[in-house]
Parts: sequence; C-alpha cells; structure tokens
Amino acid sequence: MSSNFSSTLSLYRTPRNKKTDSMNDTNVSMSDTVTVSVLNLPTEAKELLNCYRHRWTDSKRNEFLEQLILSLDPRQIYFVSKYLSFKQQKDLVGLLPRKLALKILSHLSVRGLLIACKVSKRWHSLASSNTLWKTKCHEVTIHVPVPSKPNWNVQCVTCYGDKVATGSADQTIIIWDIHTGVMEQTLTGHSKGVWCVQFFTKHLLLSGSFDTTIRMWNLRTGQTTRTFFGHMNQVLCLKLRGTLMVSGSQDKMAKLWDVGRTLLVHTLSGHSAAVFSVDMSEDCQVIVTAAGDK
Repeated sequence: MSSNFSSTLSLYRTPRNKKTDSMNDTNVSMSDTVTVSVLNLPTEAKELLNCYRHRWTDSKRNEFLEQLILSLDPRQIYFVSKYLSFKQQKDLVGLLPRKLALKILSHLSVRGLLIACKVSKRWHSLASSNTLWKTKCHEVTIHVPVPSKPNWNVQCVTCYGDKVATGSADQTIIIWDIHTGVMEQTLTGHSKGVWCVQFFTKHLLLSGSFDTTIRMWNLRTGQTTRTFFGHMNQVLCLKLRGTLMVSGSQDKMAKLWDVGRTLLVHTLSGHSAAVFSVDMSEDCQVIVTAAGDK
C-alpha cells in the first residue's frame, strides 16, 4: 500500500485512555454505537470519512480497510466483530412475503406459535393470523359421543286437574301444563328409570322406579319428602286409595303401604313372575294384582 495511507493511519490513531480503553467499553450496546453522530469526530477524521465515502474507489477502500484492521489491537477487534455480528443479523422469515412466511409458521405447534408472537412485531403479526389459528383449530378433533338411540323414553303418565306428570327412562319426572303444553318442572332423584307415577294431592306426587324405591315429591319445592323402601327389584306399578297405596314389582310381590306414616302394612306374595298392574276397591278391602305368570 502507498505511504500516504500509512501516514494517514498513524495520524488518526488516538491515544489510549486506561479508563475508557478497558474491555467494558466493548460491551456498549450496538444500538448506542450506531447512533453516534459523525459530528463527534475530529475534523481530520471527518475529512477521511468523506474521502472514503465519496472519493475513493472500491479497490482503494479495500486497501484502506485491510491496513486499518491490521492496526487494531485485540480489544478493538472484539468490538468490531461484535458490531459486524449485529449488523449481519437478519430476520429471514420476516423478510419473506406474507404468504410464504405463514406457510413456514404453519408447521409450528400451538405452543410454538405462542412463542413466535414474542419474537418481534412482525412475527407477532404473522403468528396471530386467523388463517394459522383456523388451521390449528381444524387439526383438533373433539369427539362428542352421540347415542345410537334416544336416552329418554316416556314410561308412564298421570293427571290431576290442569297438571300432567310423566315418568321417563332417563330417571326424571316432568310436570306439564295441560292447557299450554309448557313444561313447568323437572324432578330428579331416582337413580334409574321411572315406571309409574300417581298424584297423592295437587302438590304431592308418588313415583316408582327401577331403582326399587318409591318416592313422594313436593311439587312446591321440587324435592323428595319421603322414600319408601321394601321391594327387592324394580317397582312397576302403583295405585292409591285415600292414604293407602299398593305397589307391584319385578320381585313378584305386591305391597300395601300407609302413605301418611311411610309404613309398610302388608306384603302380598303368590305370583311366580313380575307384578305389572295393581288395583284396589273403593273401600280398600280388596286388592287385585296382575302378573307375567298369566
């Protein structure tokens, strides 16, 4: 290289200051370095920088940089390498056309997309795309079991004035308005299907269930007030006369109850199959039963 370059280099090497020439100086953030104004340079340095930018050819610039690099000490080399590393960083995905960038991000998991949102504003815009999230939602399959047949089946019905009560295999009892057909109330408590219902009063209802129990319901509160235990199998039928009730069951028995006292009065046996129907005379002196034993 020509001698004028050497003299120029020696002219503009500033004296070292122990306080400012430490390794800590190289840790100044790159953003701070980039914003240093040319106005802070000495006049000679400004002239040299102007020549480098506007007068020299590429060949001359390369020669100058070569000599400049050779004159650097290790700490200055570290600073330059760190600065160049910062300058060479590029957001390759962010620089791509949006459609192509979205295609790349579509291969990320949901967790990956959430992390990508934190990289930069550009990535946040891409990773928040409705197109991406719509695809992710379609990838998630939620299996909702659909019964092959309805899980309800009305098994019995009874009326009292303007109210209708129905018992169902879905373990519920529903109270309806007979004039409007509007469902007024749903009673839940039985653990199996309800096979027979009968009103005791306007506001008290009796029900027999496959769970072997008979329940009395208060229609004002919708709660069970009494439970009758005694049958060993499904309760299939009921009949009320005053405060007395007869029930028939799959256990081949018919039972007479005092409803007012929740008391089992008598058990009637003799059938060899389930008792499907029961009735009682007006004076409660005769009970009639029908069963599957013919």
